[in-house]
Amino acid sequence: MQIKAMGLACVAVAYATPLYVHHSFTMFDAEGKKALAGTVKAFRWTNPHAGIILLAIDDNGRQSRWAVELSGASGLAHQGLHQKTFTPEMPVTVTIHPLPAGTSGGQVLTLTPPDGTRMRGLRATPPPTA
Repeated sequence: MQIKAMGLACVAVAYATPLYVHHSFTMFDAEGKKALAGTVKAFRWTNPHAGIILLAIDDNGRQSRWAVELSGASGLAHQGLHQKTFTPEMPVTVTIHPLPAGTSGGQVLTLTPPDGTRMRGLRATPPPTA
């Protein structure tokens, strides 16, 4: 009986753990913000995080590739988005918390598609601390 109870407890912990486990958000510069304008190369509709590969033009007129992280597909779906919301060649502007040291990536703060609707709340948020 004790072994059965222990096994049941292990199963319960295994199912509950993914709800609390998440990567650290320290990988992004939470104090920094960067605005980018460019075109969508790809929109990845995945969990735990959806993402956009953005081809942006820098101040020198050169094109650079940025990986922009959003919240998960299920969270985006609750906000009315779907896997075809952002299509290749679509012009967008984003504001992100950038990755440190000039790495071309970041966590989205705002995203504006061609119709001018400024989308917020598309980013993953850290789990609450106890």
